[in-house]
Amino acid sequence: MADESARMKPDDGAATEAGSTRQRHLRNLEGATTGIKRSRRALKELATSLKDLMAAIRDETKLLEGDETLATLRSAADPDSDHQTIADQRLRAIVPVTQPMLLCSQVQRAGGTLLCRLFDGHPSCFAHPSELRWGRPRKWNWPQVDLSLESPDDLLSQVIEGWPQRFAAHGYHKYSNWTHRHHPEQARVYPFLFDEVLQRRLFAKTLAHARARSQRDVLNAYLTSLFNGWVDYQNLYREPKRWVTAFVPRLAMEPGEADRFFADYPDGLLVTLVREPGAWLSSFGRHVGMEDPNEALSHWLASADASLRAHAARPDRVIVLLFEDLVHRTEAAMRLLCERMQIPFSDVLLEPTYNSMSVLSDSSHELATGIDPDVTSRHREALSTTELDLVARRATPRYLEISARFALTQAT
Repeated sequence: MADESARMKPDDGAATEAGSTRQRHLRNLEGATTGIKRSRRALKELATSLKDLMAAIRDETKLLEGDETLATLRSAADPDSDHQTIADQRLRAIVPVTQPMLLCSQVQRAGGTLLCRLFDGHPSCFAHPSELRWGRPRKWNWPQVDLSLESPDDLLSQVIEGWPQRFAAHGYHKYSNWTHRHHPEQARVYPFLFDEVLQRRLFAKTLAHARARSQRDVLNAYLTSLFNGWVDYQNLYREPKRWVTAFVPRLAMEPGEADRFFADYPDGLLVTLVREPGAWLSSFGRHVGMEDPNEALSHWLASADASLRAHAARPDRVIVLLFEDLVHRTEAAMRLLCERMQIPFSDVLLEPTYNSMSVLSDSSHELATGIDPDVTSRHREALSTTELDLVARRATPRYLEISARFALTQAT
């Protein structure tokens, strides 16, 4: 029996070890089962959290879409999307420019830039900030648009001006050649925020509602694209707009060009300035580099005669104004124009501005802000005795005749 007991002890040890192993595996399995249950609970909680998060996102998206804010966020992330922030906002709120035009035209250096800068801040006016350059082949030729070209790009190419792109790249500036040559450090540059691509989209959208039936339709579409494409134009939304004001030199002097202007703008006005010939000669000579003052005075005489002819042909549509009145009797001169334009007078008409900011003068002598009264007398020292005598003989008599007819009085 002892031998048998001895033989059974190893088997009992193996059984005990096997039982311990089994118990250990059972405990491990139970632990794993518990871990799985915990993981399931964690996954279930995670799924619930994700479900709540997605519901919150859907609710927020609905709110964003209702405010059109989501479109703005998408456009910021994707610049090629259908919504392009500022450009699309401007396209949704286009301000039409269909008003009649007050056009100032005469020989260069007679005050056209000053007159347009006086209109700059008036709430009733879209004031063109530079010389009007939509004419072909020269800026003083009135446009002649080929309406058979129905493509917006083809129509726009016939009237588009070059200065907006230059000023957008380098800032707005308009000074005489004399200033650029002798005192470039005085030529201040002003901001001009302009979007050329937006302008093309504005032009096309303006014409998309109806085919261009007349040249005036194309000119209106161009002006609409210009002023709405000028992103920081301070006067865009001021109302009520009644006029577009612009300046182009020499158009009134060129045969037939004034007739073309009135063909498109039968409701328009032409203002033609006459400047005292001595002061004009001094400014013109510095601007173009005068070699022959006698030849230069021929341009002044041609402009003066053209002003008289234009007034005789359309006295109800042409206004002859003396530059000296514009300088020394500014309020009387601007009140006269307001009366003809049927708009209220405003003190903003008394100070030249660009985009409602004070601006330096476009002078061929010293630059100044505001209206410089010395501009009408500085020539007495700038011109030689010979030149002053030439002016007195050739041009002063004509000026005195015009002054007697059109000069304003202090009481006006």
